[in-house]
Amino acid sequence: MYDVAFLGNYTKDTIVSAAGTRVVDGGAFNYGAHVAACMGLHVAAVTRLAQEDYHVVEELKRLGVDVFVCTTPQSTCLRLEYPTSNVDERTITVESTAGSFTPAQVQDVQARAFVVGPSLCGEVGLDVIEALARGRAASAAVEQAALGRNGSPAPALPGCRAAVEQAAPGRDASPAPALPGRCRAAVEQAALGRNGSPAPALPGCRAAVEQAALGRNGSPAPALPGRCAILAADVQGFVRVVRESRMVYEAWPEREAILSHVDVLKTDAVEAEMLTGTADIRAAAQMLAALGPREIVLTHRNGVLVYAGGEFHEAGFFPERLVGRSGRGDTCLAAYVARRLAFPPAEATRWAAAVTSLKMEAEGPFRRDIGDVEEFLGRYDG
Repeated sequence: MYDVAFLGNYTKDTIVSAAGTRVVDGGAFNYGAHVAACMGLHVAAVTRLAQEDYHVVEELKRLGVDVFVCTTPQSTCLRLEYPTSNVDERTITVESTAGSFTPAQVQDVQARAFVVGPSLCGEVGLDVIEALARGRAASAAVEQAALGRNGSPAPALPGCRAAVEQAAPGRDASPAPALPGRCRAAVEQAALGRNGSPAPALPGCRAAVEQAALGRNGSPAPALPGRCAILAADVQGFVRVVRESRMVYEAWPEREAILSHVDVLKTDAVEAEMLTGTADIRAAAQMLAALGPREIVLTHRNGVLVYAGGEFHEAGFFPERLVGRSGRGDTCLAAYVARRLAFPPAEATRWAAAVTSLKMEAEGPFRRDIGDVEEFLGRYDG
């Protein structure tokens, strides 16, 4: 199983600004996979692109990323024009697209986290989101847990939403069968309810693990099948539509259906205002969280705001020079989710801001050493 998988079309971006015109390899999957690979994670990328752009695939493979490719007649080609020094003011023209993903393209990819980053509406539909959600149904978010072994519950782990109920492990040496429900990561090294009483409910878990007989002899229980433990998605690929070759923002008809499956939702300030009707980013984050996602990652010109567990976390962007605005949000979401696999929201927020700051110092994906991130945090923390 991969630590994190990224889904999205490659984009060939022609960037026009006061600095000149240049072509940059883009796409959320590309920006994201670079970040996670540099963090030393086991990474997969699922994408669609033309044969002429396979150099992007080869570069990711050299980083150790497994790339699942659908070759298309043409890649998604975008023209991004920045008319002023305000990097949030831009117009995007769509010259061609690589088309839409299907559920079949994700069915064989299993990961602890899946980051969905379409560039345009129609690239990833509800059918793909539902396929990812179904695939994780038996994949509960308890990892290396030894609950109730000494009579006290293990600390709650991120990504798990429902109570662990009526667990009576060890009645025989075999593991309990996979249970229905929306459990979200592998159950490992679990010894629930040894005394026969229900294990304490864990905060943040969506499905119940019932009548479990895992790990009586202290060995890890087998990982349950499933596609992902954390499902993250970027708003941009659901509200950006093409009208007469221009990319514009429009209403999101499937918003409630898709967000009911999403754990981590990324948006920027403009998209958040469009979806909620308020320019107050904190209020907008709370409103979006009320639709289903448990964590909101909201980027803006000066940094990133995260709303998770009823609390806000913020960190600023501090690039020494601003060169690579394109891919800012893709990089930030990838860094947040990758860090979130092992750390709480506050730490994931500061890490994401640091990685994004360094990425914006150059065009294209993040290609810095992780030591640079640690050094950056040392300089700017607090």
